[in-house]
Amino acid sequence: MKRASLLPLLVVAPLFGGCVGNTDEAVFVEMGLGTPSLQLTVGSLATKLDGSLQVSLHLGANADATSQVTFESASIKDAAGTGELLAPLYLAATPAFPLALAPETTLTVDLVVDGTQPPLEDADVTALCAGDVRIGLVLRDSRAASATPLASEAFRPTGCP
Repeated sequence: MKRASLLPLLVVAPLFGGCVGNTDEAVFVEMGLGTPSLQLTVGSLATKLDGSLQVSLHLGANADATSQVTFESASIKDAAGTGELLAPLYLAATPAFPLALAPETTLTVDLVVDGTQPPLEDADVTALCAGDVRIGLVLRDSRAASATPLASEAFRPTGCP
């Protein structure tokens, strides 16, 4: 008798085996920012801006298809993240956008201020050196309905006069 009562459990148990180990619920791309840096180089004719930032992208195993992640914009914001101090911020990405992210994939993207960033005006230098700043990004996940705004932790640029 006891053997017969275990039979339904033995038949049903394999159906639930795959659900136990997969707890990664990211069906949209999860995005995070690493520690940013900005350096001002004051010259006799112009002030140049350099800097870097990393973006972490993750698409979980429960996603049913690949996602395309595209770059929309970048700027430097005040410490509160509400006011733009410098826009646009020209960044080069490695690997380059757009990026295809398959399910169960994590990717780190290195962003650097690229050589096309115009020299800073005096007013820009004053604003950037007045206190802490944040780097703001807008990225788009093709699986999401809208773009995702991101802001770095607040930090102080180096090289201020």
